[in-house]
Amino acid sequence: RLSVSSSRNSAFLFSEVRDIWLPEGETIALPGIQGKIRLEKFSVILHPGKSQPEEYISSLLVERKGKDIRRYQLKVNHPIKIGQTKLFQMRYRVEIPRVDLVVYEKARAAERISLAMGESKALAQFPFTVQLDDFVPDFTISQEGKVTSRSPYFQNPAVHVTLRSVADPHEVHLKTWAFQDLVPHEENGEKQFSFVIDKIKKKYVSGIKLSRDPGVPLADFGFILLIFGAFVSGFVIPRQLILHLSPSLDQKKTQMELKGYKAKDPFGLKRELHSLREELLHLFSKVKR
Repeated sequence: RLSVSSSRNSAFLFSEVRDIWLPEGETIALPGIQGKIRLEKFSVILHPGKSQPEEYISSLLVERKGKDIRRYQLKVNHPIKIGQTKLFQMRYRVEIPRVDLVVYEKARAAERISLAMGESKALAQFPFTVQLDDFVPDFTISQEGKVTSRSPYFQNPAVHVTLRSVADPHEVHLKTWAFQDLVPHEENGEKQFSFVIDKIKKKYVSGIKLSRDPGVPLADFGFILLIFGAFVSGFVIPRQLILHLSPSLDQKKTQMELKGYKAKDPFGLKRELHSLREELLHLFSKVKR
């Protein structure tokens, strides 16, 4: 089953770069490869005693045709390569599919209700509907008296609940915040209804960048050729020599002129011309004999 959003950032010749959002438990096909990856679990590791993340880890299950199923751990700054596709851990987000609440009447747990964000549901024992309005992962109140979150991590999660009359949905009976394992009380007396978070069903969605470039081997080969060409041009020095023979003015002798064109190694060319001159003189002396 495919349940993943993606956006193609850029495409070069024979290459593709794509951003995907992969939820836990979902699968996506790898581009250009007969295989697929599945996000088994996403983990946020916090620094000890701090609310700052130490690292993000995507535990991936990779299945490719004709090969054994393998598991990988994708981390920030530690990409993995599958075939010609590279995977980079970029970001993440958290989705809250449902929240289970316990409804208290006075100090008695009266009912349990499960709600999605924004959903409204009628209570079984009371003529009221409960609506889940908002979610805060790390509840705190600012100096201005506004509810905010100290961090994006689940340190002190809270949900905002609205209780309305069934007979008149516009009549708001109660607006309150619900926490885990905490039943709030008013200073001037206990409220009739209160709520406690029993369970938060959260789902991590991993943001992964896929980079596929099948032209890399070709580019590497071209780079090798470029290095080889630079080596040849630097160390293999061509020579061009011209031997010109002409009769002397008295027509009794033959004049020999040996020329060499300019080269990258003039000293070597000079030595070579001198050596060739000596060999030619030796050869002509033998011919005269």
